[in-house]
Amino acid sequence: MEPDIQKSEKGIKGKGDNTASLLKKLLDIAFGYSFSTAIWRLPNQNTVHLIIDTGKYQKISEIDLECMSKGFLFCPYDSGEKVFIRSDIHFESDKPDIAVAGNVSASTKLKLDKIYGHDAEHELNATYFTDNGSAPVNETTHEEYLRVVEAAIAAIQNNVFEKVVPSRIKEITFRTKFSVVDNFIKLTNAYPRTFVFFISIPGIGSWMGATPEALIEIEDGRTFRTVSLAGTQKYHEGIITSEVAWTQKDIEEQAMVSRYIINCFKKIRLREFVEHGPKTVIAGNLMHLKTTYEVDLHDTGFSNLGTVMLQLLHPTSAVCGMPKAASSKFLDAHERHNRKYYSGFLGPVDNHRNTHIFVNIRSMELFEDRAVLYAGSGITEDSIPEKEWLETEMKCNTLLNVIRSS
Repeated sequence: MEPDIQKSEKGIKGKGDNTASLLKKLLDIAFGYSFSTAIWRLPNQNTVHLIIDTGKYQKISEIDLECMSKGFLFCPYDSGEKVFIRSDIHFESDKPDIAVAGNVSASTKLKLDKIYGHDAEHELNATYFTDNGSAPVNETTHEEYLRVVEAAIAAIQNNVFEKVVPSRIKEITFRTKFSVVDNFIKLTNAYPRTFVFFISIPGIGSWMGATPEALIEIEDGRTFRTVSLAGTQKYHEGIITSEVAWTQKDIEEQAMVSRYIINCFKKIRLREFVEHGPKTVIAGNLMHLKTTYEVDLHDTGFSNLGTVMLQLLHPTSAVCGMPKAASSKFLDAHERHNRKYYSGFLGPVDNHRNTHIFVNIRSMELFEDRAVLYAGSGITEDSIPEKEWLETEMKCNTLLNVIRSS
């Protein structure tokens, strides 16, 4: 069904204080009515998107990107519900109107008509959704993580697998009420090259993050992209990326992810792809090695490549390991926490035209007065346990450096 467009006298400027106020008012509607919602900003773009699903969110068993309607996909690492948030209400910060689907109730439309006030500061009356059934969290200790890394190195030396990516959790307590919009905007300003997001779903919970890793992207229904992203160094202002030196461990780790992607192409007999990289890229407070793979969907005649590659790639060797089965078995045995949606995938879907799916890393799960941060590191035979712990600390700091004042 084509959306109706709700007009208002005061348009959205796209920049400035008014956007934050409008986001808060829209979230008030979403939280107050128990509607699922998603906010995001794509890498290297300025436009902020917010969508609201005014019905019960859609649980999906099979993902078919080429046939899905416009909305937002949110999927777990392993077990858990795959969720699709439909775009019944769509706000874009650079457009003067809000797109509203015909199925939206009259009472909700009335509220939307009233949100264009002049108050720059709007406090949320309702709060985001939390996973009330979640078990209490016990942080991963320093000693515990080192033991897992040591066990991983031993398994690699015994040829169980080539690489594995154990994760850990870190809990922080908020000193004041956590502001979704204020912290989302701070993340977009701090990390213009990452995918910044906030998701809130009744019965599922709320997540926020700034992930640098694209899993699959489809542009204008023609160009398919995926990336190999691995290796980690701390970024310092003024560093010239072309002159950054990488250790053998980082180079090999990134090469493993690249081989994994190429092997996926081989499985479907796809040979017509263009490879760019590897090159050093900045992702927030860190640097990584990145290789980009592109496929022309028209020239190859592979119109459903996005769906096929999503099934083949997840979970990538960058968040699980290689080979997948052996490394996954190790993680099941050694990670005592449930990853939930961490290292799963998420992103906006726009039918067969434009789709951007990212790996859910550099993220945290939000609770009423605290947050649980997740981070992992890629372990190879050359790993040093203490350095791997420090790498996870740097990854947690991607969020902590920005939200620490909350």
